[in-house]
Amino acid sequence: MDTPRRAFLKFLLVLTNGCLAALVGVPVLGYIVAPIARKREAMWVELGPAGDIKSGPPVRRRIRYLAAEGFTERLHNEIVWVTRNEDEFVVFSSVCPHLGCNVNWNPEAGEYACPCHDGKFSADGSRLSGPPPRGLSRLPSRVEDGRVVVEV
Repeated sequence: MDTPRRAFLKFLLVLTNGCLAALVGVPVLGYIVAPIARKREAMWVELGPAGDIKSGPPVRRRIRYLAAEGFTERLHNEIVWVTRNEDEFVVFSSVCPHLGCNVNWNPEAGEYACPCHDGKFSADGSRLSGPPPRGLSRLPSRVEDGRVVVEV
């Protein structure tokens, strides 16, 4: 007659431990998974008045913005290259897709050049030569109230 009572107590012990594990485990799992599951909102950063950017060679602009990354906020300080084709603004990230060095505009050659491993990119951002696996990243941009903004 002790067997059913022992089985019941064993079942009760397992059930209690399972409930306690769920009470602790679910919030911990949520804490770990939340930053991954959170959808990143589009952030637009101002580059300046549209009238300041003329047609011609690319213009270098520095952008600064605060972005949430997981449970922390980080201040980003980046460089972008902006060109104007009539009323359209084209913005390229200055980060080389090879190893992350900042590319520079070479006005004599009419191309972007990466100083780290001699990567070359055309004025439209496409890869010309060197180790980079692809062209420069083009960032979405638009004009709002006479000011050029870029999505980061």
